[in-house]
Amino acid sequence: HQVEEVQHILTDVMFIDRGRIVLDASMEDLEARYLELAVTPDQLAAARALQPLGERAGLGRSYLIFEGVDRRRLDELGEVRAPSLADIFVARMAERQGREARRREHDMNRQHVHEIDENREQRDDRLQQDRIQKGAHRRDVAGGAVDDLAAAVLIEEAKIEVLKFGEDRGLE
Repeated sequence: HQVEEVQHILTDVMFIDRGRIVLDASMEDLEARYLELAVTPDQLAAARALQPLGERAGLGRSYLIFEGVDRRRLDELGEVRAPSLADIFVARMAERQGREARRREHDMNRQHVHEIDENREQRDDRLQQDRIQKGAHRRDVAGGAVDDLAAAVLIEEAKIEVLKFGEDRGLE
């Protein structure tokens, strides 16, 4: 769509992404909320520190879109003007996609941590079983009352460790 051709006659704007309203505002509100800053490379880091919604490169300049940033702060860094509706759309959609990508990455990290915890629990269970089996093996090999007592102690220690393991994880 060639929004620039009709932008001057619009009174209100709504951006919809995958059935969700991303932006619903009057054109007056957009002009008050969004600003575009053209900066030279020497001011780019300072401009980025103000957390722009979007950025695009031009010839010898970068153009950054800001939402809700005081115009006076931007005036100190470069040339400020009202962005086109298309530039606002691109910046908002890119920002939304970035948020969704970060959310997906966060979810994947949480899943990975969960898998690590499960692996740790399985390893601890195997170690516990090994200890119990070693105690039973000692009893079978020696066949004496002392070894039976040692096996019983090992089994009791294993039970205590299992209980502690459960308590550490909030299990009862």
